[in-house]
Amino acid sequence: MRISALIGLVGLMLSACLKDEGLKIAPNATPAPLNDGWTISKPQAQGFDEVLLAEALQYFFSPTALHNSKALLIAKNGQLVLEAYSKDLADRDRKHNIKSVTKSITTVVTGMAIQQGLLDTNLHRTVYSYIPEHFDEDQNKRSITLEHCLTMTTGLTDPFYTVASVLPNNSVATCLGVDLLHPPGTQHTYNNGSANIIGGVVEKMSALSFEAFTQANLFAPLGIVDYHWVKHGDGRVNPAFDLYLFPRDLLKWGQFCLQNGYWKGQQLLPPQWMQRSTQPYEDGFDGPFGFHWWLVEAHQGYYANGHGGQRVWIIPQHQLVVVHLAEPSTDQTNLSEIPVLLDKIMAAL
Repeated sequence: MRISALIGLVGLMLSACLKDEGLKIAPNATPAPLNDGWTISKPQAQGFDEVLLAEALQYFFSPTALHNSKALLIAKNGQLVLEAYSKDLADRDRKHNIKSVTKSITTVVTGMAIQQGLLDTNLHRTVYSYIPEHFDEDQNKRSITLEHCLTMTTGLTDPFYTVASVLPNNSVATCLGVDLLHPPGTQHTYNNGSANIIGGVVEKMSALSFEAFTQANLFAPLGIVDYHWVKHGDGRVNPAFDLYLFPRDLLKWGQFCLQNGYWKGQQLLPPQWMQRSTQPYEDGFDGPFGFHWWLVEAHQGYYANGHGGQRVWIIPQHQLVVVHLAEPSTDQTNLSEIPVLLDKIMAAL
């Protein structure tokens, strides 16, 4: 049975129970050719059971679940096989705030700087050895390493909860200037300042702003030409959150990660960087935590995680990338429903 017929079936089922017709639009799932680098394929051609995939689609468009979900995109074997928007078809052509998925992008950019020889492959090298000018007089902070930043074990207070969500002055110095609560490397605590410190290191060693380095070395090769990134008062972007991307561009980045940084004949990441980044170094609030990546052990994969339900799941053994986007600035999302969606997609393989 073709996916178009199944979309019609899902639509009939929804029309029977949808109480608020404005809540979600009619089911849609077929990607349009946009000449944006994506090759489009049918789900069944890439090994999906269409009946079971339709059940996942039905759940995504359900009037009783995933109320804040907006977009679902699936790439299998490098092919775009499903693209669905549950609120507005125009969301395909809007940039979305991916929130803390930005942190995983920062980890990828860190790997690029290592690949180019700008950063030491030894992640136990101290941040102080890179950017001493941003440190205060607290000698204990000088043992913070790049790995501590990647695993959020710096021991520092999160400046985005104690200072402001958009830092008014030198953002790197502010992230290092907060109180040290624990000796570096002894305790994992989710911390938005960690990614900003990494951004300061990349900026210093590349002689480019973190945004310019990211644009030249990641966005440009992937063909990402239109984005928005919130800046601090000092003009630096926030490497922790508030990057806005088009859904297909975010999926493209996920495909780049799945390919371990290999893109159009070039190896842009150290070949083992993704494997190194997605080891279970710490136990985070949402499960095992790597270098700003979360692990989905049930499916032997990993994912980028953003506030409100932004997700980029990468399942290497199935050559699968799944993007889920939701309303970004709400605490009302039932986060327990989002893994159910992934489980249903995986059941279709």
